[in-house]
Amino acid sequence: LSTSKEGSNSFTPHRESVLTWLLKEKLTGNCRTIMLATISPYPKHLEATLSTLQFAVGAKRIQCRPMPSGLVGDTVQTVRQILDNISKLKKAQDDILRILHFRYKQEKKENQEKNGLASAKRRRASRHGTLDGVSDPRQRVAASSVNASQGQATEAQRRRSRV
Repeated sequence: LSTSKEGSNSFTPHRESVLTWLLKEKLTGNCRTIMLATISPYPKHLEATLSTLQFAVGAKRIQCRPMPSGLVGDTVQTVRQILDNISKLKKAQDDILRILHFRYKQEKKENQEKNGLASAKRRRASRHGTLDGVSDPRQRVAASSVNASQGQATEAQRRRSRV
């Protein structure tokens, strides 16, 4: 795997083996790599076993010190910023939902109070005999005159229909 002497910077000729060519990024990149060499005890696989052992000895000599690249550092920082933004947005969403729920309860209570007042007025009007829930004397006079004029109009229509 290595063409230079031990102790100096080694160069790995990736083109000499299909396996090293496939694994070149893992062997010299910014990561830790574990290699497992499997061999066969059968005599008919002796040549493949020797080749595997030689490859394993060469792979054992590879020294790789993974260092985070600038891209990785930037990516980590970007991911942290995105996660911070997500947590801020979730908090804002919770605040908005809390406010909406409070307003909903408040409006519901106001509507119940309005409905309660309207029904109380109707009950009071029916007990006191006022016209259609109207308790103000001026409104009562206006309502009775409207009712009277409607009554006269219907009486006139009845007379016309008889003729």
